[in-house]
This record gives sequence, structure tokens and C-alpha cells, in this order.
Amino acid sequence: MNEQDEVSYIQDLLAQGKSQEEIYKDLLEKGLTLDEIQKCLKIIELKDSTGKRKEQLNQQIIRAFVTVGIFFIGIGIALWIIFNWANLSRIMQVLILLVPMLLAELSGWYLKEQKKLTKTGEALIALGLFLYGVSLFMIPPMLEIHVEVINVLSLLVLTVIFMAFASDTFVLFYPAIVLSIIILILIPPKSHLALSYVLLLIVDIIMFITSLHFRRQLPTLK
Repeated sequence: MNEQDEVSYIQDLLAQGKSQEEIYKDLLEKGLTLDEIQKCLKIIELKDSTGKRKEQLNQQIIRAFVTVGIFFIGIGIALWIIFNWANLSRIMQVLILLVPMLLAELSGWYLKEQKKLTKTGEALIALGLFLYGVSLFMIPPMLEIHVEVINVLSLLVLTVIFMAFASDTFVLFYPAIVLSIIILILIPPKSHLALSYVLLLIVDIIMFITSLHFRRQLPTLK
């Protein structure tokens, strides 16, 4: 057998589920040397790694195109909504704010937990929370309800923390801490609520550190 035939033969043996020990024994009986066998195995390993890299590259390209496509579709929808917002009924306005948020959260959870597409799922969960924040600011004025900006931000922070734990999405702690700092900046000097918001920031940081600690311990716990 020439080298190509030897490589093809070894690939067939691997496809049959043969162990390396069995493959070595088989090929030694056929007159191949250890060096020849090892060379063939290295060729197969190189082909496999090259094939995996190509597959990963193709997946990344597809994801990039899908992401860009979704981005432009989203911009198109957003522009249409902006230009037609005043002509929409109040119910339609509320639905436009809430439905995409729910779809993003549910699809994010599904992709993260069921399909194991962690990054894509977490991105959709974060998008859903962003849309949730937009809704918190836009829906009350539409319903002629007065709310304080600080109260809206506080509710958003608590929701983000809850979602970070519920979906095991660690990166959500970063915007939670940033929002808590923004709240402290917006509080009027000597406000009686200052202590409450300081405590909120402390809770954010404690939960962040606790979550980070448990995430680092997970490999050990397993």
C-alpha cells in the first residue's frame, strides 16, 4: 500500500471504532513500521483539525451574516415604527414595546439552555432587558402615569440582577453595577433615599463577587 492507501485504511478502521492499539496491531501485521503508522496518524490528525477549523470558520461567517442581516432588519423596523409612531393606537404602541422584549427573552433562554448556544442566548437576554428598560421609560407617559427616573432605574437594576441569577448570565452584573452608580449620581444631595441606593449598589457588588466566586468554583465542584 502507498501512503494514501494506508491513511484511507486507517480512517476506515477509526470509523469502525477500532482503538489505536488494535490499529497498530493490524498494521504491524501487514508489515508497516511504527514510524509509518505514526506518520499516517499525524496526517489524519492534521486533516481532522483542518476540517474542524474550516467548519468553525464557516459557522462564524454564517453567524456574522445572520447578525448583520438581523441588525439591518431591526433598523428598518425601528425606522418604520419611529416614522409611524404617532399614527399607531396606544394598544399597538404597548404591544410593539412588549412583544419584542418577550420574544428576545424567551428565544435567548431557549438558545442558551436548550441549544447550548450560550453567547447568542445571553446576547438575546441582554437585548430583552434593554427593551424592558426602554418600555419602563416609554409606557408610563403613554398611559399618563408620572414616574421618577430614579425609581425606574432602580426597578431596572433589580430586574437585571434577578435575570442574571435566573438565567445564569454573569455579564448582566456589569450593567447592574453601572446603573446603580448612575442612580447615585442622579440622587439630589442630602436626599433621604441616598442610603437606600448606596445599599443597592453594595448589594450589586456583593452579588457580583459572590456569583464570580461560585463560577470559579464550579470546575472544582464538578
